[in-house]
Amino acid sequence: MPAAAAETVVVEEGKVSGEGEGDKGKQASWTEQIKDDGLKTSLSKFESQDKLFEAIGYKPVKQPADWRVDLPEDLRKTAERFASTADAVRAIESFRKRESQVRVPGKNATDDEITAYRKAIGIPEKPEGYEFGDLPKGQDLTDEIKTSRQEWSKRFHELGISKDTAKVLSQLVNEDQQRFLAAQLESDKVFAKSQEDMLRGEWKSDFDKNKTLANRAFSQIAERAGLKLNDLTKIETKDGRFLMDRAEIVKLFSIIGREMAEGSLGPIMTEGERETVEEEIRSVRKDISEAQEKGDSKRANKLYQKEQALITKQKGNKPIVGSAGHMV
Repeated sequence: MPAAAAETVVVEEGKVSGEGEGDKGKQASWTEQIKDDGLKTSLSKFESQDKLFEAIGYKPVKQPADWRVDLPEDLRKTAERFASTADAVRAIESFRKRESQVRVPGKNATDDEITAYRKAIGIPEKPEGYEFGDLPKGQDLTDEIKTSRQEWSKRFHELGISKDTAKVLSQLVNEDQQRFLAAQLESDKVFAKSQEDMLRGEWKSDFDKNKTLANRAFSQIAERAGLKLNDLTKIETKDGRFLMDRAEIVKLFSIIGREMAEGSLGPIMTEGERETVEEEIRSVRKDISEAQEKGDSKRANKLYQKEQALITKQKGNKPIVGSAGHMV
């Protein structure tokens, strides 16, 4: 029999019930499923598939039910995790791939292992190696921002954050900060508008005049104190609102402005300056009395003018009652 014929034999021996095809219980020929008539004729002389294998000298080896039986005893427990030889080989291949990748150093890792890991994931050798996202349009890189970035670079390095991740994080922080500032600016505008509406309702037609008085007083007092007006307008109260946006502060300065415009608000003086002026006034009044007693009206009038100048210096232009020789 040709070798090719032997190779096409179906290994699974099929037994077909003769029910409905002849006498019941009679076994059909084992070659019945073969389609090739020539091959079927050649194999029909063998009673069974086993007889064919016996004739050609082939002894089939059946696969054990449990693939682990041929393994050494010390490996069988590990092999229990795998259902077949193929599963075990797949596990070995997966492990080999993991071993070729970067591994996180353990607690007993050497300095070289730690250095290799940090380099592999992109951690700079020094904090200066980090980069930061672009600043929002219109914002300058100030010394304060530079100092902040130096501090964050140290933190990134200590935490083992990669260069790329740090840059992305810094960009996200910038974007969050911009959203926060925009929301805060809008909130400040809404608050200032509500305070202005409150004053308009209270002052009605006098709003523009009172607001002008308030602004003028605020500016003049800042100038006298040697302070920058722009810095003062940035002062915030505990709740984060600008001081000069508050209705009560605007009302306060409007009163101050009105008093200053009418001359009833005296100049700002130290306690020492006030005592010195007061002493000069007492001295001039004494001289006025002496001049009047001597009938020297010319000298008395000059001294009176000097007295009024001292009073104005001390208390402003507010009418003073009780000055020597006159009631104005």
